[in-house]
Amino acid sequence: MCRELGISVFAYSPLGRGIMTGQIRSPDDFEESDLRRRFPRFSPENFPKILVLVDRVKELAAKKGYTPGQLTMAWLLAQGEDIIPIPGTKKIKYLKENIGAVHVQVSKEEEQEIRGWINELDLRARGFRRGYWMSSTTLRPCSRRSMRLLALPTSPIDRDSDRTPEVVLPMHAIT
Repeated sequence: MCRELGISVFAYSPLGRGIMTGQIRSPDDFEESDLRRRFPRFSPENFPKILVLVDRVKELAAKKGYTPGQLTMAWLLAQGEDIIPIPGTKKIKYLKENIGAVHVQVSKEEEQEIRGWINELDLRARGFRRGYWMSSTTLRPCSRRSMRLLALPTSPIDRDSDRTPEVVLPMHAIT
């Protein structure tokens, strides 16, 4: 829907703060203060399902000679110029690794294979409500104002419009 409206999507924390790199193997690996402990999708019930995806990505990345993080970022970059991953890091070695993702070639078959793995995920989560998003501290309804923070018009027509497109996305599509 965002693409149809000419809206770029910024993929915040595309590596899941260590999950997609394989560094986190259990919800118990989260620090006590980590907000992910409260997210239903990271529950002990769901985490093994997430690890199936992580392990598949890790295996494919190894075959290609890259890290799981690089393959994850390359897959996101392969989705189109309107998908912009914004990874964060505190270490130069991870910054260099993230930058290396631009050199990873993802074939159409690999892109579809990874998409299939993602679509297979069946994360049961009580409390997910459509049309809501998670900020750092609260769960609140999407509003025109919150979409202005998340959605940036990319076409000249949208930029000149006095109307901000309203898009309601499920929480998992944003966080």
